[in-house]
Amino acid sequence: MFFKKLNSAELWDKIQKLRDLIKREPSFKQRKCWNCCKDLNIYDFISDNVKFTPEYILKLWQTAFLEFHCCECYRELEKMN
Repeated sequence: MFFKKLNSAELWDKIQKLRDLIKREPSFKQRKCWNCCKDLNIYDFISDNVKFTPEYILKLWQTAFLEFHCCECYRELEKMN
């Protein structure tokens, strides 16, 4: 999914900023889907949430009490609602 959205200059700029922020983050958190345990990627996360700043994306990602779903599990969750 991430690679389908790479044609956006705004997204590219945000990804570069996010990369710089991650390099300075002493304990970058690896994430897994809360439901299926699939590895999650912060760059997919920002590409699905372009309206947010890279700083805010990293803050959400690093927050201990938040859990995320992968795209497939999220779609299944949406079908249930």
